[in-house]
Amino acid sequence: MVFDYELGAYYKESTQYIDKLYEELHTVKLPSGSKAEQLFDDMVGTLSHLEDMRNKSSVISLERLTKGQWGILLLLAAIIIISVFTLKGGAIFSDVTSVMLSTILILVLLIIRDLENFKLAGQALMVESGQENLETMGMMRYYNHREIEQGTVEIPPHVKQYRIGMHEAGEEFDIQIVDVGENT
Repeated sequence: MVFDYELGAYYKESTQYIDKLYEELHTVKLPSGSKAEQLFDDMVGTLSHLEDMRNKSSVISLERLTKGQWGILLLLAAIIIISVFTLKGGAIFSDVTSVMLSTILILVLLIIRDLENFKLAGQALMVESGQENLETMGMMRYYNHREIEQGTVEIPPHVKQYRIGMHEAGEEFDIQIVDVGENT
């Protein structure tokens, strides 16, 4: 199990596994009235909940600002900056206020862009929760070499052994195991 796909793009790739789970549940024959029937109903409910959450997270992760929306945001920011510098007076307070408002406006636009790409300060968001899920399942953490080289993912110092994918998403797997303990 690896996390190679961009957030949202994994939906198509993981569909086959969800379908296999449904097929397996369909083949199960249970005697009526048994305790196993209640457990089976719970498993079907859990799988349905998983599918629902998978659908919702896929839709949310694919939502993006359109080019038109970005254009309007940039136009409004430009109008505000031009207005602030046009209306400023000759006093130092006016100059400082104009520069601070312009800086804050640009920083807000940069934060919106980062959050749009699920990044904050150049670091990918929500990566560690996926890695912790792998550890919970008894598997080694998985990182893609591209994300490490780009600096969007940092391996926490407490991780002594992990898997690194040398392949691109959708290609044949080329996974190597890195043991940090050997290198220190």
